[in-house]
Amino acid sequence: MTFRRLTRLPKQSFFLLGVREVGKSTWARLQFPDALHIDLLDEAH
Repeated sequence: MTFRRLTRLPKQSFFLLGVREVGKSTWARLQFPDALHIDLLDEAH
């Protein structure tokens, strides 16, 4: 389930902070599908 956010999307770089497992990465991928995504926890890279 996703919830509509009340804020506007940023027009430049930003930090997305919050506790684990609340949907930050999911939200970012849905809002910015063409953006570079770097997973610092992925040991394969």
